[in-house]
Amino acid sequence: MTKPTLLISCLFLSACGVAEQPDWAKTVVAYGIEAPARKDRSDLIDILSRVARVQGHHVDSASDQDLAQVYHLTINACAWKGEGDDETLACAMDFQERPGLVYLTFDKGSDPGLNARFRDAVVAQLTERFGPLREIPRMPNGSLPLARELVVDGKDYAVSDETLRR
Repeated sequence: MTKPTLLISCLFLSACGVAEQPDWAKTVVAYGIEAPARKDRSDLIDILSRVARVQGHHVDSASDQDLAQVYHLTINACAWKGEGDDETLACAMDFQERPGLVYLTFDKGSDPGLNARFRDAVVAQLTERFGPLREIPRMPNGSLPLARELVVDGKDYAVSDETLRR
């Protein structure tokens, strides 16, 4: 490889990397909701949709067929600000490793007050339907733990001791 080619390659590679997540897209809180039955998950999506509609937003959710064939999940739905799909307010999904434990995440948003009003309304209705919601903790790097790493610890979820020892 010639020096100019090597230099260009190095410059190109140095420009590659992990993109910083915009502040408005960061998760402010995540809840774990046990929703083992289709009716539970349907109710959760209905609550998200109802609150979104009342506040001028919308929800997109995957069909049962897509969930089973493509995603291998039992729920995948997001509430979007306004009519477009430019900014998420919240997302609900479970994972193949623990179907039925729905992660419900809420984003900070470009208008944190708007997002907080949406979150408060959703949490109030979900609490009425499912009982007190359990918060999912953050890992030291800020990410959410895997579903298999969670244990119930009082009123919230905690990361298992086994995971913390790794």
